[in-house]
Amino acid sequence: MTNQVSNQTQRRLANDLGLNVLRAMKYHAIIAYSLVSKKALSMVQSLRLPLQEVQISMMTKPMIELEFRNDLNLLEIIRIEFKMGRKSKKMASLNDLPVNVDVLKGLVGDDIAVTISNQGMSLGEWIQHICSISKKVKLYEGKFYAGDMKLDYQSLRNSFPKLRKIEIYCSQNKTDKINTLAAQTILRAFLPCVKEVQLFHVPLGKNLSYEHIGMANLKNLDFVHPINMNFDFLFTLNVQMCMIETDRIPLRDLNRFFKLWIKGSNPRLKGLSISCSTETVPDWSVLLKGLKTKELDEVVEELEEDEDEEEIEDEEVEDEEVEDEELDDEDEVDEEAEDENEEEQLEEELDEESEESESEFEDESGEELDEEEMEGGEGKKYFIMNCRGMSGQIEVKHFEGSASVTFIVSKINWEEKAFHWT
Repeated sequence: MTNQVSNQTQRRLANDLGLNVLRAMKYHAIIAYSLVSKKALSMVQSLRLPLQEVQISMMTKPMIELEFRNDLNLLEIIRIEFKMGRKSKKMASLNDLPVNVDVLKGLVGDDIAVTISNQGMSLGEWIQHICSISKKVKLYEGKFYAGDMKLDYQSLRNSFPKLRKIEIYCSQNKTDKINTLAAQTILRAFLPCVKEVQLFHVPLGKNLSYEHIGMANLKNLDFVHPINMNFDFLFTLNVQMCMIETDRIPLRDLNRFFKLWIKGSNPRLKGLSISCSTETVPDWSVLLKGLKTKELDEVVEELEEDEDEEEIEDEEVEDEEVEDEELDDEDEVDEEAEDENEEEQLEEELDEESEESESEFEDESGEELDEEEMEGGEGKKYFIMNCRGMSGQIEVKHFEGSASVTFIVSKINWEEKAFHWT
């Protein structure tokens, strides 16, 4: 019995000593040690490494980037690069074994720390192993370059952790068919669980269209130079934030979109931005046609008028109370009232004259400012309200060969604050 207790104590002391040694090691050395055995991996997991983000890039030379941040918020990047062998010019896949693995360290992960063998593991198994070394990861992100690797649905689901964000890049050197098939495979595998999607030059087909992606329960959805985009997907958009960089501003489609939003569609939407490169100033009247809008300056002025009226009413109530208290001495009150009335009349006349001169100056300077704003790229802002009591800000802008429309949704109910919405 004594020998058994002694053996357990020795093993515990050995484990504690091993953990202390591991804590003193660099991150790249800890990763290399985790490959020794299952017990070594278990010890590494017990360290609870401060691994914040993991970015997996699937391209000709696959890479995993690990971002560590300690308690002092110091950043260290570890990059693991895989050199894949190709046979008969076939694309590598997740089931293939890397030729070798380079582990790089440093602030940006560009210093080769060690080169190790493939350990008899496929690329998919490597991804599983690296993503299992810490359970404190806040963000798993995947970058996919269509046509660089052979990917299939089942291998993606088996090899990757639960991704929060994916980016898909399509090359113009590849045919639309290759790009479309690759993008559809990746989206089918991850769209149900991700929260952010970015698509670069991605052509989509009928089997997986822009409408399908737009209706997903996403937080952010970005399209950068989409191929053959049909803007009808805006009408069924279910994401919170959407950004589109395209070759034109779909004014009529946006006009219809805003009209539907006023009636209550797109309830989850918080922001929409569409931009394009063009030297021609778009006809914004097409965008705003039939919409009950107010410019930002008008909304602010009317809100200020409401506040001024409330202040005047409060002052009148206070004056009435003062007069009631001074009724005991009628003669003095009459004399003082006459003097005050004369002074008030003089002050009112002076105020009216100053207000007229100030309003004339503001009108002139306001017209000049509007022209300067449009030339300087400030643009114009308009407000609309929907049936749910939400307000939407539409900002249109054209500056230095670029036009944009930005729509921001707010919970502020202007109907309760400014009479012009009623």
